Amino acid sequence: MTGIGEAGLVLGLISSIMTIINTTIQVYDAVEDEAGLPKNFKKAAAKLPLISKLLKDAEVYVSKSADKTIEAAFRPTIEDCKTQATELQQLFEKVIPKGDSRWDRYVKAARTIGKGGRVETLIQRILDDLQLMTSKFPEVTTSEKKEKLVEATEEVSKMEPSMPDDFDQIPTYAYYGNGPQNINASNGTQNNNTGTGNQNTGTGCQYIGSNYIAQDTRNQLSHLAFAEKAPFNSIDRQYEPTCHPDTLVDLVGKIYAWADGQDKQRIFWLSGLAGTGKSTIARTVAREHSDQKRLGASFFFSRGGGDVSHARKFVTTIAVPLADNVPSLKPHICHTIANRSNIASLSLQDQWRQLILSPLSKLEGNLYQPYTLVIDALDECENRNEVQIILTLLLEATSLETHRLRILLTSRSEIAIQRGLSQTPEAKHCNFVLHNISPPLVDHDIQVFLRDKLEKIGKESWLDSWPEDKAIKNMVHRASGLFVWAATACRFISEGEGYAPRRLDTILEGSSSAATAPEKHLDEIYITVLKQSTPSNYTDEEKEESFATLRHVLGSRVVLLSPLAAHSLSRLLDFPDGKFDQSLKGLHAILVVPEDQTHPLRLHHPSFRDFLLSAQRCCDPHFQVEQKNAHEVLTNHCIQLMSQKLRKKNLYGLRDPGPIGSQIPFEELARCLLPELQYACEYWVSHLQRSEVKINNKQYLDDSGPIHMFMQQYFLY
Repeated sequence: MTGIGEAGLVLGLISSIMTIINTTIQVYDAVEDEAGLPKNFKKAAAKLPLISKLLKDAEVYVSKSADKTIEAAFRPTIEDCKTQATELQQLFEKVIPKGDSRWDRYVKAARTIGKGGRVETLIQRILDDLQLMTSKFPEVTTSEKKEKLVEATEEVSKMEPSMPDDFDQIPTYAYYGNGPQNINASNGTQNNNTGTGNQNTGTGCQYIGSNYIAQDTRNQLSHLAFAEKAPFNSIDRQYEPTCHPDTLVDLVGKIYAWADGQDKQRIFWLSGLAGTGKSTIARTVAREHSDQKRLGASFFFSRGGGDVSHARKFVTTIAVPLADNVPSLKPHICHTIANRSNIASLSLQDQWRQLILSPLSKLEGNLYQPYTLVIDALDECENRNEVQIILTLLLEATSLETHRLRILLTSRSEIAIQRGLSQTPEAKHCNFVLHNISPPLVDHDIQVFLRDKLEKIGKESWLDSWPEDKAIKNMVHRASGLFVWAATACRFISEGEGYAPRRLDTILEGSSSAATAPEKHLDEIYITVLKQSTPSNYTDEEKEESFATLRHVLGSRVVLLSPLAAHSLSRLLDFPDGKFDQSLKGLHAILVVPEDQTHPLRLHHPSFRDFLLSAQRCCDPHFQVEQKNAHEVLTNHCIQLMSQKLRKKNLYGLRDPGPIGSQIPFEELARCLLPELQYACEYWVSHLQRSEVKINNKQYLDDSGPIHMFMQQYFLY
C-alpha cells in the first residue's frame, strides 16, 4: 500500500472512531442523569470526552506528518481501538430512550451495560490503546492530556464491574407487574402500596425485577496468596529508615538514572557486605518510585521471617501490586486468575510465566512509563534452590521487549547469586558493589548521618554544643564504612537520654585498633549494648543469671522459623510474667520491641543474628549462641507447650466430627490455638531436625523420651 493510501486508511479509521465516540457521548448525555445507573459505568463513561479530544489530536498529527512510516505504525492500535469503540456504541444504542418508562429503560440499561463491567472494560481498552499510541508518539498530544490519560486509565482499571456476570441467574427478589410496591429509602421502615414493582433504595443491596445490583464484587486478585510483610511499606516495616537526603547521593542518583533508561540493562544488582546500606537504599528507591506511581512491586526477604524467608509466595506477591500499579496489565493478570483457579499451587516457574510474563507479552509495545521491581536481600531467602529459581525468573523477564520493567536486586556478594546472574550477558544487567565505594566518600556520608542524629539527640537532652567534632570523627573512624554501626551506635546513645554523653564515651573508650576488619567494630558495639543492658549494681551471681536469660531469649529469637510477638515468645519459652519484658530492657538499639505486644519482635539488622551464632565474632561466652543447642531448646519448649495445651479432646468444641479444618472459622482457630501454640504445632519437627539430635539419644527418642510420650498421648488429638 502506498504512503498516501496508508495515511488515508488511518485517517478514515480515526474519523470513524470519532464519529462513534461522539455519538456515544450523546447517548450517555441522554441517560447519565438516571439516578439508578451503575456508579462505575457513569465514572467510566465520563472519560469519553477525553477520548474524543485525543482522537482529534491523533487525526491532526497523522494528517500533518511527513513520515509515511508513522501511518503504518498507527494502524494496528487504531484498528483495535475501533473494534472496542464499535462494541461500545452497540451497547449504548440499547439504552437510547424509545418511549420506555424511566424504570423500564433503567432495567434495560442494567441488563446490558452493567453486566460484567462491559462498558468499563471497553473504555479501559480504548484508553490502553490511546496510552500505547501516546507512548510511541509522545508529540501526538499535550503533556496535560497525557497526564489526564494516565489518570483516567488508572482509575478505570481499578473499577469493579457494575454487575457480576451471573446476575441474571440470581433468584428473583422482586418483580414487575401489578402488585405492591415497597420503597425503603432510609434505615427505618416505609411501605407505599401505590404503584407497581418492588424497589429497595436503602443502604443495602438494590433489587430490581429479577436483577441483582451488587454494591461490591469480589476482587479476583484476592484469590492469590500474599506475603503481607514483603512490601517495603508493610506495617511491620514502617519504622525502617530511608537514606538521609545528603548521603549516598551519587549512587542513588545512578540507580534513578538506570531506572529511567531505555537500554537493555533491565537488572541492577546492588551487592555488598552486611551493614553497608543495601536495604536502606532499596527502601529509598521503592519509596521514591511509589510516590511517583511507578513502583511495580517490592519484595523484601528476611531470614526467619515466615513468608518472607522463602519464595513460595514470591510470584503471587509480585503479581498483586503489579496488577494494581500497572493499569494495562491488570485485565491480563485477572484473566489468568479467572481461568486458572489453581494458579497459586503451580510451580514458581509456571506462576511466573502465566501471571507475569504472559501478561507482559500481551502489551502492544512498551509501557507508557518505566516501572521498577525492588527485590531486597535475596540472600536472606533460606532455600538456596529457590534463590536460583528466582534469578532464572528475573532473567526470563529481561528477554521480553514489550515492557520497560526495571529490576533492582540487592543481596550480599554470594557466589551462588554471582553465578546465577552470570548466565545472562552483561548487556542485560549491571552490577554495583557497595563496599567498593571510595572510603572517603563513605566516611563523609557516615559523618553527615552521625552529625544529624547526634545533634538531634543533643537538642532533645538540652545539651549545648554537643557532640564535639572530634567525637564525630572518632565515631566515623570506628564505623569502618558500615552504616549499620553508625545507626546502632546512635540508637544506643539515644536510649541513654540524659546519660547520652556517658554512652558516647563508652563507645569511644572501646578498642581503637585500626587494623581490625569492619565487622570487628560492629561486633564491639553489639557487645557493648549487651553488657550495658544489665545494671552495673547487680552482684556477680545476678549478672550471670541475667546474661543466661539474655542468651536464652536472644538465642531463641534468632533461630525462630517464623516471627512471634514478644508475649507469644514469652509464653512459648515459659517465662514468668514480667521477666521476659525485663530482659528486653536496654536492647532497643539492636531489637525492635514494639509497644503493641501483638506485633513481632524483630532484629534491627540481620548482622546481629550472624554475630550471635558465630563463635569467631561473639567472643564473649555470656552471649554466644550455639545454633543446634538453640534449636534443641525450642524443640523442648514446643513439645512442652503442646503437651500442656493439647490435652483437651475436641479442642474446638465441635458437636460432631464431620467438619474439616478449613471449615473452622479463623476467629475460632485463633481463639483456641494461640500464636505460640500454632507455632509449636507447625515448627517443632523442623527445630528437632535442625538440632541434629541423634537417633540413639535416649533423652528424646526412646520409649520414655518426651517425643515418644507426646506422640503416644497427644498426637492424635
